[in-house]
Amino acid sequence: MAERKDPYRSFNFLVEIDGIGRASFSECSGLVEEGDLPPRDGSDDLHREGAMRLATAADEILPPHELQADPADLTERHGKEKNTAAHKMPGQTKRASIVLKKGLTNSRELYNWHNDVIKGKVRRAHGSIAVYDIDGLSVKLRWKFSNAYPIKWVGPALSGKAGGDVAIETLELAYEGIELA
Repeated sequence: MAERKDPYRSFNFLVEIDGIGRASFSECSGLVEEGDLPPRDGSDDLHREGAMRLATAADEILPPHELQADPADLTERHGKEKNTAAHKMPGQTKRASIVLKKGLTNSRELYNWHNDVIKGKVRRAHGSIAVYDIDGLSVKLRWKFSNAYPIKWVGPALSGKAGGDVAIETLELAYEGIELA
């Protein structure tokens, strides 16, 4: 019988950032990488089969004037089967920002890092987001992000009404890459 694999709980995680150390955040989101597809604006950016391919030793070498010819014309002249398939090739990778929220404390490390960026002193840092088991003893998954720097800091929303709400600060990080370690 196969071993049961329960999903990990979303509350048991830790964020580490070089130069900042470990921070206990109440929320972490934005772990998103999305591949971009070529535009469909009629500019013929789709890669069409037959328009270009690598030559093999068995292929004839075409003269330069035939390389510019219409691919449909080439297939007819060279007696090969006509192929009109269009392939979707990935473009650039887009990344969301990592959004971190935590209870406000007297630590100024995150605020100072963001403030330095505003003043033009951009310090990029590597970091990781680790998901722990239910007991919080061992790391089950870890995403490592690279070349991150703060692009947005949001201070807490404060209210004079009675209650036990925690003051939350938010830090948004741009990053260049992320991998599941």
